[in-house]
Amino acid sequence: MDADVYVTPRYLAGSPGYGDAGFAPVAHWPHHHLDEGPHQLVVTSPDHRIRIGWAGDDYDLWTISAAPHAVSGPQWTAIVNQNTPPELVAALTATLAQDWAAGQDRFLAAPSVYWADSVAPLAAAGWERTGAELGTVELAAPDGNAGVCINISRRDLEHGTQLWASPPGWGTRAEITFTPRTPSHLIAATAAAFTDPTPAARWRESLNPELTARANGLRESDR
Repeated sequence: MDADVYVTPRYLAGSPGYGDAGFAPVAHWPHHHLDEGPHQLVVTSPDHRIRIGWAGDDYDLWTISAAPHAVSGPQWTAIVNQNTPPELVAALTATLAQDWAAGQDRFLAAPSVYWADSVAPLAAAGWERTGAELGTVELAAPDGNAGVCINISRRDLEHGTQLWASPPGWGTRAEITFTPRTPSHLIAATAAAFTDPTPAARWRESLNPELTARANGLRESDR
């Protein structure tokens, strides 16, 4: 990817304005370009049971879901907002592509009864539990700039697990929200991307100054 800076941690890189990295693992899947509806592009598995929608200019930029049958409603859904680095989305789409290719329908597996299974990569990377509201569990990254909220028993919350990064704000906060029936290994794969030390390549002019100020490293490209 062409860029003039590399950002670490990658979850503070923000979105470059396009989703190429997130679509790369499923580049070989059917692409459907739509003229109407909320999504400009929908990429599906060959059997149409996995759907990856790209809204282009909406706040909820990505809608990713899986269903038991091509014409049935989704069993689970992940919503990714417009500030989320596509490198984080790529971890989810890559795992979905692997699951589909394996032919075992693991992308429809029931989630683990143990909440810790879905965030094991975060605990291994030193993320620690923080104060949480009743019925939820929260972990935060060592730098305090990313976290996860897991809904254990609250019925007033629609989400099951939400990964977030960056300070609150329409132009800063990145969020990946999973519904309760999302397989634990898919959440874990996405969570692992938050701990990946690989920098995110960006053009300096596209970076949000507030995120740049919080980043641990901003290395100039050699190009």
